[in-house]
Amino acid sequence: MVLSSHVLAELERVADHLILLSRGRLQVAGKVKSLLAGHQVFTGPAMTAAKLADRLPVVHVAGDEDQARMLVSSGDQAGELPAGWQRVPASLEEMVLGYLREPGVSALPQVLEVTL
Repeated sequence: MVLSSHVLAELERVADHLILLSRGRLQVAGKVKSLLAGHQVFTGPAMTAAKLADRLPVVHVAGDEDQARMLVSSGDQAGELPAGWQRVPASLEEMVLGYLREPGVSALPQVLEVTL
């Protein structure tokens, strides 16, 4: 069965696989559990965000002058986090919205053009 939806809460409850298309490009494809296991959200002081981001595969960064929030693929590479930083598993909504906000970023080894 194929289900297409913009309501991410629905997808998280019923989907086993996810295919994310953005601007005609395939950005993400795979089993939902595997994709979520490979993504984490890091939250911490904005003034140290750039230094931490330099050593991580960052998908998307958001925040303000005080606090930064980064969606990271394969966040295990972070090692010990700087003071004030924490990491939590990404939700499906955080992961999907992070990739949609960064159409040039892909969770695939090679980005494929999709013609509809």
